[in-house]
This record gives sequence, structure tokens and C-alpha cells, in this order.
Amino acid sequence: QSIDKTEEIALGSQTKRGIKKFEKAGLTIEKMEIDVVLPLVISELREKVKTLNDSDFKRFKQLLLHYDKKTCVCYGVKTDRVHAGVILIEWNGEVLYIKGGVDEFGKEHGCMHALMSVVIKEAVGAGKTFSFEGSFVPTVRRFNVGFGAKDNIYYSWKWNHAPWWFRLLLKLKK
Repeated sequence: QSIDKTEEIALGSQTKRGIKKFEKAGLTIEKMEIDVVLPLVISELREKVKTLNDSDFKRFKQLLLHYDKKTCVCYGVKTDRVHAGVILIEWNGEVLYIKGGVDEFGKEHGCMHALMSVVIKEAVGAGKTFSFEGSFVPTVRRFNVGFGAKDNIYYSWKWNHAPWWFRLLLKLKK
């Protein structure tokens, strides 16, 4: 899913409620260093994706910590600690949403809705496409569409390295 133009930003009712909660709490959104946002993102990933192990998280962390600081941008909401954060990469006229994280306080106060609204408006206002990179997970898709995101078709290529005779057998089997 992606948003190309300011006119495409259309906040859904749940998104609007989240932003109102955020505004009522008097919280602010600020640009942050990746090493401040990353622990929250990784802790949320650990909870949600049980198949990832410590070496996966180490590689993810190293990749992002060594990414170009000019193109890897983070925003977050914090009081005494970070309650919500997003990692974005600016590339080829697009702002790609890499991953975000939110704690219970952030969920209760609509931090992620407000945060995403701000970074989307900033990207689109600068003439860039904001890309969520899509999701087939219904709840994630609903969240993305809550900002006016439109579904895109993403192509993938699979290369079959099996011998020609084996591929022929598979075709005959069908």
C-alpha cells in the first residue's frame, strides 16, 4: 500500500480517534536517532514473530545501525522512555516504512496513529510517495488503509533451479 499525493490522505474513523487521544494527552513527535527507536521495535518484533531468533535480531540491528544516516530516518514519541517509533528509509523518491513499534502507553494514547499521520504528511508534502510496502495481514492492512493508502501490486520472481526433467515431471503431475 502507498500514498502518492496529499489528496489521497484520507483518515479513517479509528485513525482520527487515535490522533485525538494523542492530542488530548499533550504528547509530541520528534526526530530520533535509530539507536533510540530500535530497542522498542525489536521488543515488539520479538513478541509478534516467534520464529525470529537472536541472530536475526542482531543482523537486523546491525543492518539498520550501519545504514546511511541521511536516508534512514526515525521519529518517535517519548516521555521518560520511547512509547512509539518508526524507522523509515528515503529512497528513489519514496519514503519506505521499514518497521514501527509501540508500547501499551502508546497504544492507549494513539501514538502510532499520530506518528504515522505526521510522517505521511511530511513525505507526501515533500513530493515523495509514502510506501507501507503492503501487507496481507488484515489488521495491518486496515491500519494502512486508515490513512488513505491504496493497494499496490508487488511482483516477485521465483527461480526454479531443479533439472529440466524434474520440472517437466512436475508439470505433467498437474
